[in-house]
Amino acid sequence: MEVQLHIHAAEVKKAQVEKLVHQHTKKIEKFFKKYSKKPTLEVFINPSGNIWIRVAYSIDLKSGTVYASEKDKDATKALQATFKKFQKALKHALEKERKDYLYKRKNRQKDFARSATGFLRMYKTEGDQQAFNDLLRKTIPNISEYMERRLHMAEASHHIEKGTVSLPQLEEKLHHQIYEQIEQAPSSSEQFDLWAFQLADELLDQELHEQQVPQKEDLDTLDATQLQKIQRQFHDEQQDMLAHLHSDRYYHLEDVFDEEEASELLEKLDDELSREEANEVIMAVLTQLPPFQRTIFDLAVQEGLTAEEIAQVKRTNKAEVDKALREVRAKLCSALQRRFGL
Repeated sequence: MEVQLHIHAAEVKKAQVEKLVHQHTKKIEKFFKKYSKKPTLEVFINPSGNIWIRVAYSIDLKSGTVYASEKDKDATKALQATFKKFQKALKHALEKERKDYLYKRKNRQKDFARSATGFLRMYKTEGDQQAFNDLLRKTIPNISEYMERRLHMAEASHHIEKGTVSLPQLEEKLHHQIYEQIEQAPSSSEQFDLWAFQLADELLDQELHEQQVPQKEDLDTLDATQLQKIQRQFHDEQQDMLAHLHSDRYYHLEDVFDEEEASELLEKLDDELSREEANEVIMAVLTQLPPFQRTIFDLAVQEGLTAEEIAQVKRTNKAEVDKALREVRAKLCSALQRRFGL
């Protein structure tokens, strides 16, 4: 990350300011490890009246500028107060950017599916399964990603051994099912997507043999040492999978905690964890939960599906989905607090 420090207040001690800005930079660099745009942090220190020092932090994201400013008689205090506001605003902006990206991606996929479904039916009528499969891969990439995530988590949860189920074979079976049933597929792009998700979910239930039993151990009974052991084991066993995750597919602390109700907790955890570490510990805890709860959380957070849409995919009702999401978040909140002694 590039840093541009602009000091226009003669009484400010440059070395002291540079050291503090360097510390602040290290704290926010973790947010940009897989960010496609290289950001530049600008820090302005200006005189404000006879005795005040005005500090401003500014950074340009893909979605716009994040800015914060405070003043104090002491430059160090002004820097600390400004950075606290800036860091909070930056996290909020990045989280909004991620959700906007997922929302736009979902809508782009729906737009493409709207035109693709007609071609899929035509290819089935013509008996051209190769053209059908080639187009289908472009029509439902989000569903292929869901299948891959669910396969990885089944392996991480030790429901199946690594390598015993092949993702390409799962995709081939799903494509064949859709090919055979394309005449019954909904005509609207939104319903087609949910219909395909439903077929994928049922196929995964059959192939992964994940038993819908209570969590392996009651998470509420595990102490910090036990949770740390689970996280360490997950890290050691899943390094390859973690290394290839795209940043827009991370789990975030904001997916677990309410930003307004748990602002202090979020601040403490953000100081403790990088985004990669937060994703890792959340995934490690999720492996201890039943597949039904875990996959509902995935569909809500990673795919942005509503409770009504998830209920359709899982062939259940909205009340059951809402209940599962509440329980998962409560378990995650409690486990994270105990894991880090908060």
